[in-house]
Formats: sequence, C-alpha cells, structure tokens
Amino acid sequence: MLSSVVIFIIPFICLSVSNHLPSYLPRCYLDDPQRDECILRAFNKLRPNVANGIEEIGLPPLNPFVLPELILRQDTPNANFTIKVLNFTVAGLYKYDMKKFQYNPETKAFHFRIEYETIPITGDIEVSGHVASIPLSGKGFGRAVLGPVNATFDVKGNIKTSRGIDFYSTHNVKVDLDISDGSYYVEQLFNNNQTLVHLANEMLNANSVMVSEAVTPTLERLAEKGVKRFMKTLTRIPYYELFPLSR
Repeated sequence: MLSSVVIFIIPFICLSVSNHLPSYLPRCYLDDPQRDECILRAFNKLRPNVANGIEEIGLPPLNPFVLPELILRQDTPNANFTIKVLNFTVAGLYKYDMKKFQYNPETKAFHFRIEYETIPITGDIEVSGHVASIPLSGKGFGRAVLGPVNATFDVKGNIKTSRGIDFYSTHNVKVDLDISDGSYYVEQLFNNNQTLVHLANEMLNANSVMVSEAVTPTLERLAEKGVKRFMKTLTRIPYYELFPLSR
C-alpha cells in the first residue's frame, strides 16, 4: 500500500525530460501513440534503481522502506482498532509487477494496476481493539506478510491556470486493494502474557483471509492519502514540463 506512494512517482519521472535527471531513466512523451506502453515498460525496467533509491528526484531506497512512526485507525464491523507503529518497515517494494497503465490526456485521468507476490511488514506496535473479532491489546512487536496483493489506482484531475501557466491539479484518488491472504505474528502483547499471545497468533492465522479483508480499508485509505500528498508537489510544475511533447 505504501508502495503506491512511491511507485506513483515513476510515470512523472518517465514523462519529464529535465536535463537534471539521470540518463538511465526512460523518456516517454505525451503525444507518443505508444505512450502508455512506454511508461508501462519503464515501470518494470526501473526496478533495480527503485530498490536503491533515485537521489536526483528525492526517491528514498525501497529495500527496505522505513517510516519512523505511523498511526492507523479503523472503525468498521470487521475491525475496530487503533495502532501506533514505530519503525514501520516494508520490504520488497521494488518487486512490483506493473500490469497496466493508462493516462487519458482529455480527461486528465490515470488508471494503473500493480501486483505483488508478497509485501512483508514489521514494526514495534502499540494496539488496542479487535480485528475480525480477534482482540489485540498492549505493546509489542508485529509482523505481517501480505499477499498476493493486487492494487488498482484511479487518479482524476484537471488543469488549473495561474499567471498564464497550466498546472495539473488532482481532485480525486481511489485505491482498491485485493489482498488475497496473509500471515500474522505478534509478540509481547497483553502485558507479555504468553498464553494470550499464542492464542492471538493462532486465531490471526487460522482466520488470515478474514483478517486481510478486515484491514484492507485502512490500507486503502493510507495509500490514497500518500498519493494525494505526493500529487500536491506536482502543482508547482507546469503541465507541459510534467507532460512534455516530443516536439
């Protein structure tokens, strides 16, 4: 899910023809009839560079990707919890497989789909609530391996003109995650009551499909917020620098 934030940067890298960008970045043009195919190929070609980060554009290394702190909340019938995560670490984000990419210059809408075999996540957690009717409480350590994951992104925008210059402006982001299954492991929760911790782990994995489905809405909203935050940075770049023409 956090991969969406970082992976979403790549189409704009490939479209930009700035002389300040590394020579290994593929170049794709807005008026190229094969533009979408060009960007699709570029997504997958850039995997090794994405793993190590691309300093010139401020892309951090993704092997692994670490957030110092993250707070997640959800209140639905299947999951009602608050969780604070320290050293939120996601491994293997560069192992994506871009299956589809489309950009419609007329409607200013993006649509693309990414697949992952697995997404391993770890962190120190403080949690209260329940997931799929499984109670979780206390401080400890958590690990999840989600997957396979199928992520679909729809981003809609329009053109805003300022001082005679056109800029791309995002007005809606929708992320749909299909998380087929997962494995889950916690330590030290319930004041380190080993009986309760063992029972929680058994229940989480015996009901792993339900657990994955239950937490999906939170992960989708997290991805949407990340994409929106990144898109705000694009409003400072003129549209035809962001989406250059071949001539």
